[in-house]
Amino acid sequence: MEANSFFKRLKGLMFTKNLPLQSALYINPCKGIHTYFMNYNIDVLYLDINYKILSIDENMEPRKVGKFRKKAVSVIELSSGRVKGTKTEVGQVVKIIREGGE
Repeated sequence: MEANSFFKRLKGLMFTKNLPLQSALYINPCKGIHTYFMNYNIDVLYLDINYKILSIDENMEPRKVGKFRKKAVSVIELSSGRVKGTKTEVGQVVKIIREGGE
């Protein structure tokens, strides 16, 4: 899923029941997130212009505000536990695969 308009970025994952394990929400542009009106924890990747991971928030709880990442250009929100399960680390480069292809 991709949130690339003002209203899609504003809504994000608010009011959703879950985020399927193999899914993610790519928010562009974005330098920081919140989890208000969410019902579950998420993992968050903060990316630079080259999709390099600058920072990670793991297991972010509902009703929280993440740190503002000045150098971030976009964010990926994942199901909680995906960062640990995939051994994702700061410095790695992410490849964005959009629904229905690349």
